[in-house]
Amino acid sequence: MYKGVYLLRASLLSGLLLILIVSCRKTAISSNNTTATGSSGEFSASVAGTSWTADSVSAILIQGEHRDKLLTITGYTSNRVITVSLLDTTSTTSADSSISVMQYLVGGWRTAAGFAYASDKLAFRSDSVWKTVGTARSGQATVTANDAAGKLVTGTFNFTAKVLTIDSTSVKVDSVVVTNGVFNNVSYVYKARHH
Repeated sequence: MYKGVYLLRASLLSGLLLILIVSCRKTAISSNNTTATGSSGEFSASVAGTSWTADSVSAILIQGEHRDKLLTITGYTSNRVITVSLLDTTSTTSADSSISVMQYLVGGWRTAAGFAYASDKLAFRSDSVWKTVGTARSGQATVTANDAAGKLVTGTFNFTAKVLTIDSTSVKVDSVVVTNGVFNNVSYVYKARHH
């Protein structure tokens, strides 16, 4: 039950973040005047064998009510978005602005990883939507360094996502493989939940 609640919470938050990304690419994620936009650092990966580097990156670490933490890092370009979400339940204090240096797996127990992917925009009415959208079915991320005082995180990731591709005539289910993912010295905003 404990595992299911955390995985459901992480999946729902990843889905919500993907919806926010799909709706408004540059809109800040905000809570009590704390935003996740304007982060610095490197975010890159190989997508289906082709190198990709984000033009911008945002990151936020949210402390949950049960000392769990969720770090979400999102890399953006005009035609692709990749989100890495890491659930860390190893905290021993209620105001811990660090993320544990360790490996996080999709479907992991007490610590888990989630990944979202979107690419290729289509015009839709007076706005645009992502043509290909999906979430990871397998994958892992490893946090290799964390500077809690400076709010910087470094690590690697890879995943395989099941994606839906929408075109003018149909919806196709496919997959995308993301390898050699790196987030290097990405600055993050820390938000503690107040009880």
